[in-house]
Amino acid sequence: MAASRTRSLACGLLSIGSQMQIPVTRIELVQSGVIDVDLDSPYVYGVETASRVFTSTLGRMNTEVVGLLCLDSTHKVIGYSTVAMGSVDRVTPSVAQILRTALLSNASYIIVAHNHPSGVCEITEPDIALTKRIGAAAQLMDISLIDSLVVCPSGEFASIRESMGREQ
Repeated sequence: MAASRTRSLACGLLSIGSQMQIPVTRIELVQSGVIDVDLDSPYVYGVETASRVFTSTLGRMNTEVVGLLCLDSTHKVIGYSTVAMGSVDRVTPSVAQILRTALLSNASYIIVAHNHPSGVCEITEPDIALTKRIGAAAQLMDISLIDSLVVCPSGEFASIRESMGREQ
């Protein structure tokens, strides 16, 4: 009997004779809190409104942090998530983590932002490259990246999409 009973710890499968037990899993997004933001409406159509969310959540942080705002098909805010934390002068967000959060939120649109604790609200080449990667990956999942922002402690912000448009 012991020879016919095996267990694979790596994938969680249990095999007894010719029967196999396969673990059933689920993935869920769990609300961990709320943020208070002064908005006139629960809908976000552009960077001006989104910047208020991001400056209130990221603007005064002393390390670089990436935030994600998820919107439904009517541009109503579904949720906010911090998707990456870095050091005082850089953050390396995972595009997969950004999209995982957007997909679990059932988002149709996303806006991404990160802060520059230095107060220098200038867009860098890595900021542009990351925005392009996020936009391309989101498009594959039928999610539209509205914009990617850089926010600073002063409340100032810069639109990476606008910057990319000026360079073309």
